[in-house]
Amino acid sequence: DELDNSHLYDGEFTPPVWDADCLSKYVESGGNTVIYIGEREDKIKVNTGCKPDCGISSSRLFQNMLKEQFDLVEQVDIP
Repeated sequence: DELDNSHLYDGEFTPPVWDADCLSKYVESGGNTVIYIGEREDKIKVNTGCKPDCGISSSRLFQNMLKEQFDLVEQVDIP
């Protein structure tokens, strides 16, 4: 979203934040397993004094939902 990734917003096009809505519907319909491929805010290193960065793969809301509603079973770091 614009708050987390303001550098992606030029005022002409506002991409929808849809990932958290999709995850909500998935959970509501009984979904209980997610395979997420992308940056995780917990793993992104930022300079001292900078705000946390959630990356561009998903919104902060989506990542928070994953943390709150699912257990991380496996993680593969790709350099």
